Amino acid sequence: MILQGLRRYGNFLYHPIRHVFLPVVVLLAVSCHDRQDKENVGKSPQEAGERLARLHCGGCHIFPEPALLEKQLWKDRVLPAMAHRLGVGDSTDHPLMKIPYYERYAVEQANLFPQNSLLSTEDWEKIVNYYHNSSPEKILPGPDTASLAPLELFEPRPKPRDSVNLPLTTLVHIDTVHRQLIIGNRYNNITINSPEGVQLDQRPLSSPPVDCQVIGDTLLYVLSIGIMDPNDRDLGTLESIGYQKGRWNRKQQRVLGKYLKRPVNFLLSDFDKDGRTDVFMCNFGHYTGSFTLFEKTNSGAFKARQLLDNNPGARKAEGVDLNGDGWEDIVVLMTQGDEAITAYINKQGKGFEQRILMRFPPVYGSSYFELTDWDHDHDLDIIYTNGDNADYSFSLKNYHGVRCFINQGDLEFEELFFVPIYGATKSLTEDFDKDGDMDIAVISYFADFENTPEKGFVYLENTGQSRFVQRTFEGSDLGRWLTMDKGDVDGDGDVDLLLGSFVYNATPVPKSIQKTWINHGVEFILLLNSLETKEVPMP
Repeated sequence: MILQGLRRYGNFLYHPIRHVFLPVVVLLAVSCHDRQDKENVGKSPQEAGERLARLHCGGCHIFPEPALLEKQLWKDRVLPAMAHRLGVGDSTDHPLMKIPYYERYAVEQANLFPQNSLLSTEDWEKIVNYYHNSSPEKILPGPDTASLAPLELFEPRPKPRDSVNLPLTTLVHIDTVHRQLIIGNRYNNITINSPEGVQLDQRPLSSPPVDCQVIGDTLLYVLSIGIMDPNDRDLGTLESIGYQKGRWNRKQQRVLGKYLKRPVNFLLSDFDKDGRTDVFMCNFGHYTGSFTLFEKTNSGAFKARQLLDNNPGARKAEGVDLNGDGWEDIVVLMTQGDEAITAYINKQGKGFEQRILMRFPPVYGSSYFELTDWDHDHDLDIIYTNGDNADYSFSLKNYHGVRCFINQGDLEFEELFFVPIYGATKSLTEDFDKDGDMDIAVISYFADFENTPEKGFVYLENTGQSRFVQRTFEGSDLGRWLTMDKGDVDGDGDVDLLLGSFVYNATPVPKSIQKTWINHGVEFILLLNSLETKEVPMP
């Protein structure tokens, strides 16, 4: 799925109570006008603009510094979108007018666009002028200049498309139980493939599959997104499909959950230890969405039990015992507006205590995270990628890439390193070469296709002390990599990689690159780890 890196401004409060309190927020904002005017007395227009920007643009997410975007993007794209969230936008270009009538009610109910202005037109102009005067004409290209060495550890096995359809892969999964590949696409199909790329069976679904999990050895849970393009319709589904090696059991397909709002990820967890597996659902949505807990009913289907976050942008959830109390906690990445990694501390099955582990600016484009013990000290650190560029601020950003945050104890984290990679979409961490330290595989859906299209995939080989050699393989530009998975597909004891290509142009790419994808593009590439089959130099 093409993710948006900017959650729509105006998600005021956590949980559904924010809809109740919105009128109060509006009244308070209006009553503060006189005080704001007095506070601006004696300040220069630039100082007044900054104060107003920090008040109104840093109220529900980290204050976005002007230096994060170039001047023209603030003026033409981001600020007009923010204006509507404050009730001062151009009524002839209001977002509600662009939403189909069958989606509009849900957005209106969310109170995202106040009917009354939350600040005066004069104050809004001060904010606009502050960003215009403080932002750069052009963001410098930044430090993503590392050269790429050949990737010798993996053997690429591309799967050319076998039809006239463009490669629009939405799901790749390495099934280590049956040693085969699960592939889904925008054409609403899910297929079983051999490691050699031979399609063994195909199954139509109601919409594009985006996540799956093998259950035992005879069942597959599949999450379908509904409509992929940005929307607020609840057409997503979670279903089970009978599954055996090489084929689907069509008699065992069953819908387990429906009316999901553009879901992208699910987590199975018996967090309350009642013997029933529940589901934490990331409903990414568009203007509206949620991170929701579903519980299993007596019929085996799932129903909503608890709304944990009613904002859009829930991207991925992981379950792990963070505090060592024997109960599984939940960690989720929210990727729009108030971009954050949040922990839900399990209160022994009786609810959760929310704790924000880290927050990022609203234009960062948070895209993925992993929990892993990077420094081998027996606690969990965070590998985080940001590079989502399908929003109001498409540009090469020097703060896109991969970061590692080391656990300092008591769930406090400190950044250890940052590797710049334009448009970083997803990273997978593993000691792929078994030399005792962790390496990182990175895909970039928004790479610099004009200058370095080969950086759509980058393998960060850790040479010790978190220093990296960046590598890629010949043919890394044969796809626009949207999704990736890891696993030992051939059972030889090392970890392989699987990349899925989705060549829809969410952002501009050179015609030559697009022509390559159309004429020679692949659906997916299996990168077969050759560590156990040939000698690889070890440090």
